This record gives sequence, C-alpha cells and structure tokens, in this order.
Amino acid sequence: MAVTTTDEVETAIGRPLTTEEEAFVELLIPELTAVIELYLNRKVEQETVVEEAQAHQDGRLFLSYGPIASITTITYPGETGPVALDSAAFTYEHRWLYVPWANAPYTVTYVAGDEPVNPAVKILVRNAIARTVLQGPVVGSGAISSYSVEGTAITYSRVSEGSTGVPGGGQPVGKFTVADITSIQRLQRLSYA
Repeated sequence: MAVTTTDEVETAIGRPLTTEEEAFVELLIPELTAVIELYLNRKVEQETVVEEAQAHQDGRLFLSYGPIASITTITYPGETGPVALDSAAFTYEHRWLYVPWANAPYTVTYVAGDEPVNPAVKILVRNAIARTVLQGPVVGSGAISSYSVEGTAITYSRVSEGSTGVPGGGQPVGKFTVADITSIQRLQRLSYA
C-alpha cells in the first residue's frame, strides 16, 4: 500500500491526470515518501525489514527503523549454521531489541512502520505531488529546490531531457514548500515524544 494514490492526486488537482503525469506520479510517490522517512528516521507505512546488527555488551540491539510492529525472525550464527531464537528468548521496546547473547551478530527480520499511515504524511506527499504536476517545469515561489538536514542534503533538480516517465522530459522531481518542511519537523518531534 502506498502513502497516496494517483486517484488522490487527481482529486487534489481537480482533474484527471494524463498518461505521462500518471506515470510521473507513480515515480514520485516512493521518492517523496523516502525523503520524509529519511528526515523522520522511521518508516511511515508498515514494511518488512531484514537487518544484520551486532548486539551491545548488555545484550541490546538497536534496530534501524521504527516503530517496530512485530519481530518475524531473529537468527545468530551457530556452529552448523544460523540458529533461530525462540520468541520467549527476546523482548523489544521502541527500536531496542533485547537478546540473550551480548556482542553477538544477529540477523533480524521485522515489520516496522505506522499502520495506518499518519494522515499528515499522506497530505504532505499528496500535496507536494499535486503541486509538482500543476506547476510544471517552473519552480513556483515558496518552493524549496534544495535543503540540508543534519548533514544530509536533499536536492530537487531538473531531470535531463528525454528521461522516461517524466512529462515534458524536464519536470522537477518534487516540491516541498517551507510549510511542508515545518510540518515534517513537527512530525519528527512527535515521533520521539
């Protein structure tokens, strides 16, 4: 399930999308979702994650994505191959997993993310895409073409001529306004409350 759909974008812009625009919107949905996830440092919709991590000295293992909805499997290297932990052998809270062996490598398969998707995230992605479709190749006033968050730079630049799936071959990749960035910052503060 995606954070938003082409139908929701059509409703937001008040008209049907062209075939080119629809293909472009399908490309933008995961891209803009990934930008928000990067900034929030969490999954905004539930997704299965497989991660290899080393337990700390005290048996805690920090998982990269949250919130954790469920742990599917946890394995550690045994003498004859990977050994699965019984669910009674571990606990988890937030993004911390408590395992029985300290300083050991583990492979964890888990489901992380919000269910349902936060309505504010859905609105942010849908509106940024609608704005991109409506404004076309000209970046409107109040739109941000690049910004940096804690050393991570996000830049929305023009796609080179002749790119596939992009109307006009030169559309911007997506537009977040200053208000969108402020909303994302508020969501980040709420994520850790």
